[in-house]
Amino acid sequence: MLYRILHPASRAVRPLFIRDLRVHGSELLSERGPIILAANHPNSFLDAILLCSLFDHPVTSLTRGDVFRSGWAKRILHLLHMRPVYRVREGAENLGENYATFQQCETILGNKGIVLIFSEGSCFNEWKLRPLRKGTARLAFQCWHAGIPVRVVPTAINYSSFRSWGKQVHIHFSKPITLADLPTNVSEGTAYQALNQQLLQALAETVYQAPDKTALDSAGYFSPKRNWKEPMTFLLLPLSCIAVVLHAPLYALIHYFGLRWVKDNDHADSIMVALGYILYPIYWCLLIGLAYIFLPAYTWIGMSILSPLSIRAWLLAHR
Repeated sequence: MLYRILHPASRAVRPLFIRDLRVHGSELLSERGPIILAANHPNSFLDAILLCSLFDHPVTSLTRGDVFRSGWAKRILHLLHMRPVYRVREGAENLGENYATFQQCETILGNKGIVLIFSEGSCFNEWKLRPLRKGTARLAFQCWHAGIPVRVVPTAINYSSFRSWGKQVHIHFSKPITLADLPTNVSEGTAYQALNQQLLQALAETVYQAPDKTALDSAGYFSPKRNWKEPMTFLLLPLSCIAVVLHAPLYALIHYFGLRWVKDNDHADSIMVALGYILYPIYWCLLIGLAYIFLPAYTWIGMSILSPLSIRAWLLAHR
């Protein structure tokens, strides 16, 4: 129920934080499973939020096990269709829990569901494809052995930045890998390696790789910023100025608390966007409420329209 409530809300709010979202292979978004989305992992839980918001059907995502430690967090995360995966650094005694998680995933996929797994196994804010772990292959072969015709879809997530508002995001869904694409009559280790090799090759072709932001911009993967002299930018300028005035307190608050609460910098961007998802509707209602109390009716009515439109105009003007 919680997933169904937040899913349309995340779709509605997403354009207020992402100026340009492009999906290659978008025909997949309306399909049912059994599908394993095998993705790279550059930006913490924002990766999962974005991918889950795109699909018409529910997506179950595998998440680092340490966030499931408290009982209340575990209940909420399960309602959000998240399941724990433990790594050695999170306690070798917890590794046995992965069997239960993979069994749940097998059941979900057997019911034509969709499971998201981050094949690199860890998250770093960088434009680089890291070595793949064996978890994706293990889950896929577990399903194939159970007679479930699962498709493994290489999924590349690319961000234009990891700190700025209004980032550009490109998502690529490559050709699915099926059991028929892999060698037969080989050992389990060889079969896992063959799947990982095909997955790595597909991701290497669609994950934007660069040593830093300057090199990424030079490669021309994303659209350059608009020149203020361009007609479209000039037309959006008045609304952009309104957005700066209306939303400066909100963004300053998010940056202040977001960067101080998060010691792990690789999660800072996701935390700030998540705060934006939560606080923007509250802040918007507060603005309208203050206008309703202190200003004429036409002002608060106009405020309710201008608030989302102005922030979208600001993002587009600074593209």
